[in-house]
Amino acid sequence: MALQYVVVNFSEDREVLVDGIHNGQTNQSILVGAGTHEFTLGGIQDFTPPNIKTQVTGTSALDPLILSFTPTTAEK
Repeated sequence: MALQYVVVNFSEDREVLVDGIHNGQTNQSILVGAGTHEFTLGGIQDFTPPNIKTQVTGTSALDPLILSFTPTTAEK
């Protein structure tokens, strides 16, 4: 299985969970196996979307797959 490169963008450093398992930090390159994976962030659920499920293939260290989560504002 070929390793693929993914960068998960978020406004602060957070744990990145891939298929429910810790696999790195936001805003840094992480390695995953080729195939379909579900990405989410650790910590409080103050971001959208709640998860991203996507196919990961054909990436490289210089051309990683970029995924982005957006902070949400807490309603009071």
